[in-house]
Amino acid sequence: MNDQITEDVKKYAKEVLEMDLVGIAPIERYADAPPEFHPQQFIPDAKAVITMGLVHNPDMVQESHINKAKSVVEIHGMNTENLCAGYKMSRYIQKKWGYRSGATGLPVHLPEAFVKAGLQDIKGALKPAVYFSVKMAAVHGGLGKRGVNDLLIHPEHGSIVRLVSVVTQAPLTGDPLSDFDSICDTCDRPCMRECPTGAISVKQGDPYTKGSIDWQKCFNLIGNEALMLGYAACLQCASVCPHSKQVG
Repeated sequence: MNDQITEDVKKYAKEVLEMDLVGIAPIERYADAPPEFHPQQFIPDAKAVITMGLVHNPDMVQESHINKAKSVVEIHGMNTENLCAGYKMSRYIQKKWGYRSGATGLPVHLPEAFVKAGLQDIKGALKPAVYFSVKMAAVHGGLGKRGVNDLLIHPEHGSIVRLVSVVTQAPLTGDPLSDFDSICDTCDRPCMRECPTGAISVKQGDPYTKGSIDWQKCFNLIGNEALMLGYAACLQCASVCPHSKQVG
């Protein structure tokens, strides 16, 4: 039965929702996750996490940093499609198979007071009691690894993917973990070199990611310009990743 539901869910994701990527993580892979990141914070008896994603048109994101934000329509369109896909998937599982499910993990909007203050100090922002990382979910679901740019690196599509996750009671069969070489250890790291804020650094000893982002620096650059004025966020670290460039 588990395999039957899993096959049906994947078919629905690919053929009906037209997702480019889909990976499933059994709840056991979250054994070492920080409590606030655990999927069972959303659904206490969750058994699995489905992570789906869309791939950017490479022509729209190459060299697409804050000053060349030609990907604005694509970013908003992909986020909307992912949001709808997550909602539809959770509804589908509930209606067809009878398991509670819920979509989560899209980019979180910052508190209104924080935005009105001009994003001067991210450390002073109100923090939610429960977090969810679609990048962590994607790694646990076998879709790739997280690189120095702290993004998911997919073996075929690089860093130019956008993700959404669905937490579910359904006892789904997990996908094998990705074993491809993310090349970050041998790469000359253009993501660090070309980040307009110098926000990226190498992170040691973290099982989920090789890199660390100083979000204060990142938001100080894109905050007022991107969020307040509605422009696309900076995609430089994704577009210059060698894995992303090889698919262009």
